[in-house]
Amino acid sequence: MLKAEAEPHQMNVDQLVWAGVPDLLLEFLKRRLHDGAQTNHGWPLCNQVNSLVIALMWLLSSESAIKAESPATRDEVMERIRPYVLAAFRYPLSAHEWYFSGDSKPATSNCTRGFKDVEYFGSKRTMGIPSAPIYAILCYFTRLDTLVPMFPLHLQRSSRALSTRSKSKVGPKREDVEHFINECRTRFESWTPSPCSSLRQVSPAVQPYLCGSLTGRWKGSSIVPYVNEYRQWQTDLKKPESMDTFCRQPLYITLREHFYCSLEVEPPRSNPKDPHSWLPASWEEHDDGIAIIDDSTNCKRFYQTRVDGEERPENIADVLITGQTDDPYAAAWGAFKVFGRVRLSDGLVFLRRESIAGLGTTLLRGYLSSSNNFAGRYRALNVEAEVAEWEAPFSLCKMEES
Repeated sequence: MLKAEAEPHQMNVDQLVWAGVPDLLLEFLKRRLHDGAQTNHGWPLCNQVNSLVIALMWLLSSESAIKAESPATRDEVMERIRPYVLAAFRYPLSAHEWYFSGDSKPATSNCTRGFKDVEYFGSKRTMGIPSAPIYAILCYFTRLDTLVPMFPLHLQRSSRALSTRSKSKVGPKREDVEHFINECRTRFESWTPSPCSSLRQVSPAVQPYLCGSLTGRWKGSSIVPYVNEYRQWQTDLKKPESMDTFCRQPLYITLREHFYCSLEVEPPRSNPKDPHSWLPASWEEHDDGIAIIDDSTNCKRFYQTRVDGEERPENIADVLITGQTDDPYAAAWGAFKVFGRVRLSDGLVFLRRESIAGLGTTLLRGYLSSSNNFAGRYRALNVEAEVAEWEAPFSLCKMEES
């Protein structure tokens, strides 16, 4: 109900913290989160109770609380929630997940999803059961941020500042890695009123996406599993004893939203095994928006670009996303262009991120948990446009504009 409050002030969270709810959640996670796993080949269940516990753990988290955890507690929390984070083949992000050609749907760890009517101070509200993988990713990355990685000693600092470095100098320098380590951290929920707090003013079951929330610069990271071990996880029915082999990579993108407003447009249809069918085959860029050809009517449809400060448009029927990786991050980590769409029925964001240098394409799928946090998973495409077997969780946070 925290996400449904009209004004979720910090006081509401403070009262729950004062009552010891975070300690109770931590105790449940240690003792009860894996209840039923023994009949599920060792994999924890993704039921309603576990989903709520993981979501509340994230919503009541803070930087001070995470820093106060002992290394043993931190490692135990990460170990308990790691299956929800890494095992995408068992724990889909949403109830209406895309399954690529060749995939097999999760058979033993289906996540409980849907909506429930609950009584809240005498009034009935419809609430959505939270996505355990999304909130597990957020909880996991905040603890991963406390670990200091080994710094590459061979990297030299460039002769120019990070923000003004020449485009001709390609590849990460020392300050790029420092920025990744120090700045690409998952941001905690802010419950104090802000201009963006309206994202939480409605139940996620009623309005899971608020226009304008994606536009901006994003920074974060992903954790990519070792392919051979991931394949073994998929092959074995039993949960592996260890799932902590992966490498961490930076992720920078700048996004812009484009809106099409109408009362009559049907939601875009797609082949459930081919999410590419959900994206327009081609489009035209204009100064104030983009235009596409509607396959069903063969008519051109214009999408207005979101402009900061403008009022929210009414009757939004479709949302397209464009973007790229800006310098200096493009010079350090590679230049990418982005095209995507928002599934308005539940707020799922789908982005196709393509390397300008032809080094590969990734397909990102995720949700906004707040106006500042975007989490999910991505898969890579090979040169034959075939989807990789593995998926990598990611966590992005919106950069604060200076």
